[in-house]
Amino acid sequence: MVPQEALHPVDRDHRDHRVRSRTGIHGPDAVLGPVDAIGFRAVTLTVTNNSSERSNYLIDLTIESPDGTTQYDTSAAFVNYLEPGQTRVTQSSPVTVDVPSDAVVTIKTISRLAAN
Repeated sequence: MVPQEALHPVDRDHRDHRVRSRTGIHGPDAVLGPVDAIGFRAVTLTVTNNSSERSNYLIDLTIESPDGTTQYDTSAAFVNYLEPGQTRVTQSSPVTVDVPSDAVVTIKTISRLAAN
């Protein structure tokens, strides 16, 4: 598990889609993007490595109703070989389900592994 100080805090509004973490983990900034030409969407995340070593990150996400009673889709994002102090903007795997405009991105888990 990643220490809270290793990534940006969440729980803020982004366009029409809020980002939250039910696990209490503070994670990267995340925005559910627009539908592309073939009907997919992705979550764009900004990840900063605030640890003292090169790191790989795995971030598990869900797209849910605001009250958390309906899960529309899941997704994941990967960042490899992020040096201490570096920031990278990355996209999750595609969200293939059309979701309502009030849907929220929920960060379920963030895993950090030391990278060689």
